[in-house]
Amino acid sequence: YLAVAAVLLFRGIRSGRGLSGVETRFGIYALLVSIFSALFHASYTYVFETADLAAMNLVGVEMVIQSLHRLGRLRGHSPVALGTILFSAGLVLLFGTRGADRLFVFGAFVAVALWLEALVFVRERRTGKLGKYRGVAPTLVLIGAAGAFWVLDYTGRMCVPDRHWFSGHAAWHVLSAGCFLTLSRFYRSR
Repeated sequence: YLAVAAVLLFRGIRSGRGLSGVETRFGIYALLVSIFSALFHASYTYVFETADLAAMNLVGVEMVIQSLHRLGRLRGHSPVALGTILFSAGLVLLFGTRGADRLFVFGAFVAVALWLEALVFVRERRTGKLGKYRGVAPTLVLIGAAGAFWVLDYTGRMCVPDRHWFSGHAAWHVLSAGCFLTLSRFYRSR
């Protein structure tokens, strides 16, 4: 995550768009996930697990806001206010859950964003103004593979911590870090 954050922040600074640039925001999200994930894995405390998941939820909130914007649902409304509401709701849900169930909060943001993007795709296809979707397929492949490795690790099917040669959880981190790059490319092309 840290290397991806550096790449995205460098691109964001070079573009000169500041926080309005999607690369800068995704770089900040990757940096936060990097920091809080490291703190969680070093301590295995509820506080740092919550911070790690909350940082992931920032990405989910960004995805939902980007999709709503593309649908034209944010005209004249502040994405900051909506983002704050969505992030706060996600944080409340994180505080109300334990264990693997906490990942469903991030999963819900991703599911809503995918549903909204499907609506955008159908609308664009009907109007004959199909946009660019270059970053979508690599993102879906990366997150699908990352999720599969996470499940294999969590269930102990392939990646049992005391007798394994491969860490599914580490693969989850590496592959999901790649999603920051592919998602920023996708949203930048919009």
